[in-house]
Amino acid sequence: MVSYFSPLAEGQLVTFNPSVKDLQNFPYATCGYEATNVFVLYEIIDMMNYPSWNDFSGYKSYVMPGEAGILMKCLGVPFNLQIFQKERPDLDLNVYAVLLNGRKVQVFGVDLVCKIG
Repeated sequence: MVSYFSPLAEGQLVTFNPSVKDLQNFPYATCGYEATNVFVLYEIIDMMNYPSWNDFSGYKSYVMPGEAGILMKCLGVPFNLQIFQKERPDLDLNVYAVLLNGRKVQVFGVDLVCKIG
């Protein structure tokens, strides 16, 4: 994995804000969706095979948009997204370990925003 520049820092407060995915913006799923406005984040994202058919594993954490967490570590860009990252430097495709709802989950940077204030 290549660690690209990360606009987020360890220990920073972040907000889960899932980005809209479409074929023009970002055509890959970055988290699960359970019900109306409830998303599923997982303990582990497969950094070597993402995007594939079985990218998420470990325990599930149910999160609503706007929930705050603490960024623990930048894990880098998944191997198969490195070329896409070069083509779309405006997107933060890093995977981060984040403490949300008392659980450590892995979250794509495109689904996080810096919490200010």
